[in-house]
Amino acid sequence: MENLYWVDVAQAERLAGPGEAVVSPSVYTTLASSGRASTSHLTFIELEDGFQRVTWKNHPTVSGMVSCYQNDITNVNATNNVKAQLLIDQLFRSHWDLDLDDTRTNYDVTNEKSSIGTALDSSQGDSAESLQYDITQLLEYHRHEATRDVHGKFTAELRRVVVIFISILFEPTLSDDPSQDTIILEIFQNIYSILTESVVSRSGQVRQFINDDKGTVFIASFGLRGSVTLHPSSTAVEAAIDAQEKLLRVMNIQCTIGLTLGKVFCGETGSPQRYEYSILGPSCNLSARLMAKGAPGEINCDEEVKTSCKRRHEFTYRGSHKLKGYDKPVPFYMPISSNNSADEEKDDVIAFFLQNDEVLKVVQSIHNKPDAGDNNTGQPHLLLINGNEETGQQSFLSAITRHPLIQTSSVIMSANLCFHDDPFYCFIPIVTRILLSYADIRERVQKFQRRCKRSSVLASLLANDALRAPPLPSGTKLLPDELTPFASVINDFLYKGFPLFKNTSEAKKLKDKDKIEKCVEVLSALIINYFKFREKRGIISIPMFDSIDDYSKKLLHDVFASDSNVLIIGGANVSSSFENDKSEEGLAPFLQPFVGEVTGSQVEVKDLNILDQQSSLELFSWVLQRHFPEFIHPLSENREVQDVIMGHCQGAVHVTAELAHTFCTQLRKERENNEDLDLLSSLKSFLAHTPNTTEEIVAFRFDKMNSEEQLLLKIASVAGFDQFSFSQHCIETVLLALSRTDHRQISDMSTIDEDANDVLIDGCIPISIGGDGEVPIDIGAPNSNKYAGMFQGENFERALDSLVEQNFLVEINVEMSDLASMDSVMYRFKSIHEQSVINGLMLNDQKQRTHLEVALFYQTFHARESGETRSDSDDVSESLSTTITSVPTSNWQLFHITALHYDLAGAHLPALLQYFECSTQLALLGMRDGAHGRLLSAYFMLDKMLHEAMALNISVDDATEQRRKVACQIVEIIGNKELSDVLKGITKDHLQTVFGGDIFAFKTALRMLTKFGQSVGTIEHEGYYFGSELYLQAIFFVLLVLDGDAFTNLTSNLDSFMKETNVQELPHIEIPTVESRECESDSLHSEDPLSSNDFDMDDLTISFPAFSGLLTFYRDSPIGANQIQETFLANLFVAVTQEANEMIHVLRAKCILSHLYLKHGDIEKALDECEGIMEIYDHDTYSLQLVNTYGMDWSLICVGTMASTYLFRGQFTAAQRCIEFLTRQLQVIDEFASSTKVMSRGTISSYYLLLCDLSSASEFSSGIGTTPYGYFFKEHGSLQERLVEKELALKDQEAVIDSDNNFDLLSILSSDNINQVQQNRSMLRQSAETLCDRGVEAIQAATCQAKVRILESLPADADVAGKQLQYCQSGLIYLNQTLSQNDANNHERRKNYLMCLRQKAHLLYWHQRIIRRLRCDFLDAQVDDLLELDGKEMELLRQCLIECEELSNKYQYVYMQLLVGKSYLNLNLDKAVGEGLIVRALDKLAAPDRIAAKELLTRIDN
Repeated sequence: MENLYWVDVAQAERLAGPGEAVVSPSVYTTLASSGRASTSHLTFIELEDGFQRVTWKNHPTVSGMVSCYQNDITNVNATNNVKAQLLIDQLFRSHWDLDLDDTRTNYDVTNEKSSIGTALDSSQGDSAESLQYDITQLLEYHRHEATRDVHGKFTAELRRVVVIFISILFEPTLSDDPSQDTIILEIFQNIYSILTESVVSRSGQVRQFINDDKGTVFIASFGLRGSVTLHPSSTAVEAAIDAQEKLLRVMNIQCTIGLTLGKVFCGETGSPQRYEYSILGPSCNLSARLMAKGAPGEINCDEEVKTSCKRRHEFTYRGSHKLKGYDKPVPFYMPISSNNSADEEKDDVIAFFLQNDEVLKVVQSIHNKPDAGDNNTGQPHLLLINGNEETGQQSFLSAITRHPLIQTSSVIMSANLCFHDDPFYCFIPIVTRILLSYADIRERVQKFQRRCKRSSVLASLLANDALRAPPLPSGTKLLPDELTPFASVINDFLYKGFPLFKNTSEAKKLKDKDKIEKCVEVLSALIINYFKFREKRGIISIPMFDSIDDYSKKLLHDVFASDSNVLIIGGANVSSSFENDKSEEGLAPFLQPFVGEVTGSQVEVKDLNILDQQSSLELFSWVLQRHFPEFIHPLSENREVQDVIMGHCQGAVHVTAELAHTFCTQLRKERENNEDLDLLSSLKSFLAHTPNTTEEIVAFRFDKMNSEEQLLLKIASVAGFDQFSFSQHCIETVLLALSRTDHRQISDMSTIDEDANDVLIDGCIPISIGGDGEVPIDIGAPNSNKYAGMFQGENFERALDSLVEQNFLVEINVEMSDLASMDSVMYRFKSIHEQSVINGLMLNDQKQRTHLEVALFYQTFHARESGETRSDSDDVSESLSTTITSVPTSNWQLFHITALHYDLAGAHLPALLQYFECSTQLALLGMRDGAHGRLLSAYFMLDKMLHEAMALNISVDDATEQRRKVACQIVEIIGNKELSDVLKGITKDHLQTVFGGDIFAFKTALRMLTKFGQSVGTIEHEGYYFGSELYLQAIFFVLLVLDGDAFTNLTSNLDSFMKETNVQELPHIEIPTVESRECESDSLHSEDPLSSNDFDMDDLTISFPAFSGLLTFYRDSPIGANQIQETFLANLFVAVTQEANEMIHVLRAKCILSHLYLKHGDIEKALDECEGIMEIYDHDTYSLQLVNTYGMDWSLICVGTMASTYLFRGQFTAAQRCIEFLTRQLQVIDEFASSTKVMSRGTISSYYLLLCDLSSASEFSSGIGTTPYGYFFKEHGSLQERLVEKELALKDQEAVIDSDNNFDLLSILSSDNINQVQQNRSMLRQSAETLCDRGVEAIQAATCQAKVRILESLPADADVAGKQLQYCQSGLIYLNQTLSQNDANNHERRKNYLMCLRQKAHLLYWHQRIIRRLRCDFLDAQVDDLLELDGKEMELLRQCLIECEELSNKYQYVYMQLLVGKSYLNLNLDKAVGEGLIVRALDKLAAPDRIAAKELLTRIDN
């Protein structure tokens, strides 16, 4: 009966929310039948299984009143809190059925008694005051809950906990001398300190320290929520041994210890006046009794402790005791030693290989390599173990690193297995070990341990064995001073945002990929310097060398490029590219990404082959003898057995060991019933009935398991799919969820609420695993009562341990997991092949349901793990009100795994949301490729949802259908093509159905589409085609879901244009108008989740990036959008902007219109829009909003573009005004907020370069190339900076260092076809030609021309002239690329086109001059007329200048007329023509502009 009561308490606690009361069926029956008057004021709401939630009629909820205390927690006196007193008054009045004055807004505490007294008669006065006092006490009772960040789930629970009772054998004798009291007190304090340190240092909790007439007892526990260690039982045993040893050594005091493991009640017990956190249960009682039965110096453990940690500790049986409460004698055990040796703990195959001759040869070879030189420097080496799982590659590698000769002579660092492409994943244990050797890092971890209890990363760090090793000497520096400020970049990449290092301003300023580059520098410095400091050969063991992620490759490259004495031992698969050619040349292509250029002496390859028959028999016998030492029968004497074993194993190492293990497991079970079984006879019988294929062997082993083990293994095959790790807590939670008879259904998959009882809409997971109800929910056990059996006693833990013993699962270190410790032991399938076979035994519906439960577990865990919104503060506040505090972390891996499980469960909407959140986290880390991949996955989820929507039979009304038709027509005009069949049939009702009426989820999908469009356009080759489709899809969805009034306003603003393009007008039918609001998460569980009132959108902000991005694609990419498309899209964007009525969108619209006008030749309107931008722009108000919404402050970019337009038109004064505007903004722009500042500097520098003001140009361009982060136009800006440097040096007649390797200008001469024009250039190159006065190729050509002029100042010889010719040819090739583009001479790129024509004329002049010099002055020089221009230069030169002159006259580009005139003069072509052009150009200018033009001409001459 006692156990039943505890079950009721636990279930009531689970069902109760913060401040709620839930009673069991028995309590409800008692209350309902009592007949008391007080129960008439109670309301009971049935929850499940007869449990009832208790509320009072017509009063605020207790949790509502508790929130008042949360807002002002320092005011603990309720009568001093006006808000709380108002609630008390309301509760008091509602209880006595008084009329409340709803109009009273101010409560006068001083008139409290009079106001109450007026409402009551005298007979009720005393009762009323008593009631009010009782209510105040009630709130005070709940105040402690309001101060705790426990989400109402912490105060009571059943947990599996290790309990320690320690009896200290110290009986002081009291005397009359007061000084003796002090001595006795100090002894007790020292005892307490020793015991506390032994427990707390291992993440245990001190429960109590008691001294009474029964002696002195210390009580502690391991495994309470918030501080779960990886192996609590083993940790508790270690703590007990340590405490016993220290007490005896330091204090010469003996103790007896009792140690038990079991489920106990954990929670607050007591009264409101005095309460404490307690652990209660049979396990606690047993621990106390084992302590009492022990002799001095004994540690008595129960069987559960012994079973739980038998793989880490050895135990001896000490007998049994007849204890109170137990029918049978209770056995107890004593730990005698740690079981840590490699031979006994590790895999049998490793132990076998340790005796292998090949391993010994490799070990001796490593040992014979020369030691490090001075300062532990040397040459890194690489040893590749070439093999696979069949050849036992990983075990072979492990045997090398665990050989005693290597262990004693080297510092060995083992990497993670590279199951996934997480950044630096394989290096996490290596870096963690190094960092935890720092004393200050250890101190920081301990500080977080004291203050922050709910962090998986923290639990992982505390469980690391490196904390127990001696720290590095104080003052040791492994990072150079220049990298120390950036150490915190590793927090996000390796520790999921956990603040292991303090954040610095320098680290926060890093952008995008520079975070990764800096992280590589920091990690490589740590590893290299750590090995140097240890003064031993360093060995890095990487089992899956050829599978490491790209970021780890960069890190490995830096380590291998150092002068440290490091040996990297890596496992590579035989399918690698060097399989058939292991020479230095054959290895080079494979090794290049990992270690760069290496010499043959640095690399060695060791090939592994499958076992021959003799070796297979030796391994099989080895395993048998390890488990059954009595087996001495040589298998070599039995030919029949040999052949069968070889037939099964085919020489594969792990298959041989697995077969032997399977036999050992079966033999143990058979010997439980018959101890006299003959081993050899059993082996023959086993082999005769064992299948031949590996799949059949797995199924055979599976069939030999009991139903509970089969059940857990199936769940594990889902949780651990694709070699992901999973936790014991995960399996237990999923099993519990699957065992429920009232399987919950989820209507809003985006905001999972475990307590929701919503009905699942069509297309989601069915209520039964089998959709037709025929398939049982049970996925492993033959009947449902097996679920209940799994949670009786320790059946669950024993079944899980059995799976480990049978080698299906392996326990892994926390650093080996994907998700940190997850508050419990972590596992992974030993073989992915075995996992797939087990998974294949499940029905698809069973897999889906299990995947769903796993996803729900991870999402719930992440909600608890992430805690509050992450802040910029480095540490958790010192003023925390509780030690149960969360450290917010950024865990993109958890989002990714959650999304994968939702995806496999067929829950596409939550999968979409999780994929998108994962991509957002990756983008913040600068991992664009990873973010792009997750966006692609999210898009696939949306595509599946749309196809499912079209398969539904949804009837729509006329208004909805008409909206669909108009939206289709609008989008088809914008895209100039028909929509796909799927999109064409989508209506608002379809979207509302697939999104479950969740407008927030719909908006997230729109954000995903716009982000994916941006990502596709910038990452994928020719991605602008697919990117434009994504933008069109987003716009189409917005038009479908737009609020009725907003859509009417939008189309009315487009009336004239819609008529011109024959877009069908909306018929004059009344469209229902609804109140538009953004749906909060709580409203998603309303009675009608598909109500149209909940699925309207009037906030158009989310759609603006789609409009802006599509217009950018049309402007800068070779999509070939026509004027109708662009004009309609621009009009639509303007209409949307007007509807939104926000200035940042007005600014962006003006930028787009300005460029659009420029593209179509209406330059005056383009410049007018620019003037409007400068008139309304305010940096402090709009800049950051523009950056956050559109990625850049496009207002300033537009002003820069128009500045050069003004200049080319000869409007020097207006151009200067734009430049001065930009210059003022540069003083306030945060350089690290976006790329805007650097781009603006490049724009201003280019402007001054066009004016030949080289000093000003240099001032603004200086430092662009060394900007500590990358941005889209960095190549353009860096080239601009280099060009200015060369021009300034020429002006000052200074020598210029020839350092163009970074730009490699001459490399274009080695192209396969130098005359081939690349029409589909990157969109970014085309954007540069649109937004700037010159594109990348034009600046490259100008730099080549500057190089020619620089070389002209050197003494003349053939080599110099030959180099000048090469630069001339390179410049002409660059110019040919840009001049030959199909749209090179359109309106928006004409400035670049004209500049290129003039530059080509000057390079042709130099080409002719240099060839003549080579032929006339250097007769032996070889002239390579690569472009076949000899003799044609002057004709082509004149054609360029004539075309440039004609276009300048036609489009009124006066600036270019001046430059063409100067070219005629400076190239000595025709003085009269040149002077005439200049005079006519000057006559066109206004007086102020004419003065500026003359100053320009003077500077050109100088």
